[in-house]
Amino acid sequence: MAENPDALNAFFGVREMFEAKYGGTFELIVVPWADITAKIISMQAADDAPNMMLLSDQSFPLVAAKNILQPLPEELDVSWVPQFYIDAYTYMGKTYGVGTGKPSLSYIAYNKDMFELEGLPDPFDLWKEGKWDYDAFYNAGSTLTKDFDNDGQIDQWGFCTWGTYVSQLIQSNGARLVLFEEDGAYSGLKDTKTIEALTFIQKMLKMPGGFMNPANYQTFQADFIAGKLAMTHGVYLPKPAEMKDTMAIVPFPHGPSGEPMSMHVQVFGYGSPTGATNFEGVMAFLYMMEQEVKTNPVYMEIGKRLYGDEAYTLLFEEERKYEYSNDRNFADVWSIYWYIADDLQQGIPPATVAETRDPEVQAALDKSFND
Repeated sequence: MAENPDALNAFFGVREMFEAKYGGTFELIVVPWADITAKIISMQAADDAPNMMLLSDQSFPLVAAKNILQPLPEELDVSWVPQFYIDAYTYMGKTYGVGTGKPSLSYIAYNKDMFELEGLPDPFDLWKEGKWDYDAFYNAGSTLTKDFDNDGQIDQWGFCTWGTYVSQLIQSNGARLVLFEEDGAYSGLKDTKTIEALTFIQKMLKMPGGFMNPANYQTFQADFIAGKLAMTHGVYLPKPAEMKDTMAIVPFPHGPSGEPMSMHVQVFGYGSPTGATNFEGVMAFLYMMEQEVKTNPVYMEIGKRLYGDEAYTLLFEEERKYEYSNDRNFADVWSIYWYIADDLQQGIPPATVAETRDPEVQAALDKSFND
């Protein structure tokens, strides 16, 4: 809410409508993001499981695998939910929840003035043509990485963000770090499409020609705002008023094995923890929230304010191919991303990185899903 004060308007507004229509009280329990699952477990232990819990790519499908979340009854009517919003919360053939509202795009924010100054094509225009790919991203990033005073130190970088960009670029090449099969979860690190993505990541990391600043994870947002960075992963970047006309957004580029114009998104959803019984109440609430978000123009204006008019319309109003990330909720996942990025930065061949790190990924998956 610090970044978007209107983020929970739909939820609070629908709670009032829900209580007015059905009677009773809708109790909202608020805890820090990282404590949601622990809070659910403690309530279940006290035989007081809530009827509904928030789900995201950092909790699902692990909460399903651990039986913290229960499948929705097959006879429950979810026909009003877009299929993708059901698929996002399906695990081992069972539906555990449904997504609601507009998806949250995993996007790259870029400085339009820098692109214009260099005569580079606008990334969003390239995306609309299906041409925003690894090559276009590399051309832009390497061109916009500058040593203005020729002192051997880079003054302006092409791109920087946290180590989780490894996940984004793997997925944008049609691969997955985690593969969910009928008999368990398996590492996708040695897949040829994954290695293809790692090869590109190493190319963007290494100088000369590299454009990813591997040592600036702490200040890249401030650098972007200050005009010292051309592109960054913009999900957690507030849109400063002074950059309104300078900043634009575009989805992550697709790799040679990826699909043009597909978008990797986060779909917040809700499901019923094990021990809950009021499935109909949960679906009634979520249906009301979905209709409110779809029909109330206020929420469209919020989206346009966050993403920009043209981007919001093209990204969310038309039929798009969405990809949901579920590679972020197994043991030690954040450390694994960093290890892979560091290995590539050190010049270790991508195939060797995959071979070396694959057992670690599988061990983490076994610990989380297969034990």
